[in-house]
Amino acid sequence: GTQTAPVQMDVSLRRARRAREKRPQVLCGDGYSLPFASESFSLVLLVALIEHTSRPWDVLREARRVLKPGGRVVIVVPNDVVMSAGRLMLGKFPIRYPDHLTFVTPARLRGWLGGDFAIKEKFPLPFRFLPFSVNLVYFVVAEAV
Repeated sequence: GTQTAPVQMDVSLRRARRAREKRPQVLCGDGYSLPFASESFSLVLLVALIEHTSRPWDVLREARRVLKPGGRVVIVVPNDVVMSAGRLMLGKFPIRYPDHLTFVTPARLRGWLGGDFAIKEKFPLPFRFLPFSVNLVYFVVAEAV
């Protein structure tokens, strides 16, 4: 329970330090306060990230800040229900990934993107023809407005 977040943070920091040693251009930053000037990027990738935050709307707001007008954010979020069912079938506990702090659905994600972004593409994966409720992940490309 309460020890998961600090332990995960320690692991993440160790990984970031090792990556920085191998590649000096690696920068470790805070998703709530990115160390970049406003309107610096044309693309921001948030792949399997926002479910690990307690305030995904703030991460998206910060992504919007660093995006140039017309820049895009690519977001991939897991379906926690399907993943938890898989963990249960495999006998893995806890059933829900303990480092997933926020339950993300397509509707919630649309709300968090709000007026800062216009969704250009959205679909579940790996089976586009099936609803998100039975897929593994949701993929979104949104443009900064």
